[in-house]
Amino acid sequence: MKKIVFIALVCSFLGISCTSSKDKATKYYDKITKLENNLIVAIDSLDASMKVRFPKKMFEAQQFALNLAKSYNDTINTLAEFDNDSALLHATRVFFSELSGVIDNEYGQLIAINALPEEMYSQVMEDRSVFLNQEIDRKLSESLKKLTDSMKVFAKKYEFEIKVE
Repeated sequence: MKKIVFIALVCSFLGISCTSSKDKATKYYDKITKLENNLIVAIDSLDASMKVRFPKKMFEAQQFALNLAKSYNDTINTLAEFDNDSALLHATRVFFSELSGVIDNEYGQLIAINALPEEMYSQVMEDRSVFLNQEIDRKLSESLKKLTDSMKVFAKKYEFEIKVE
């Protein structure tokens, strides 16, 4: 009888430990994805400001997205790795760092072009604008794919499901 009670206690303890680890992993993941999603919304706003081509709005949207990326990078740098696993944390740091670079560099150049008066806007500027948009799309897609892949591995390891859009 004592063996059965002991086995039952061990099994329930293991069940609690697994659930607890899964719950903690889910909360850790949620912290990271909340930051990622907020930054993507800021980039969407930056993209929307480019369509209006009002220089002040473009610069403000860029500055907001850049400050947010830097702030989130600082936040991520204060997080500890999860359960001796730094892969997701590292991927998130790289993601925010790469996005900061794109916001500062490619978006900065694109804003400078879009802020030009119509009479200064030429075919060369149009070609450069197209190139920069392609670079932004490529870099953001690659960076987001790396982060998403890392998130999938993390979720699989800690046995919870995620929705990837």
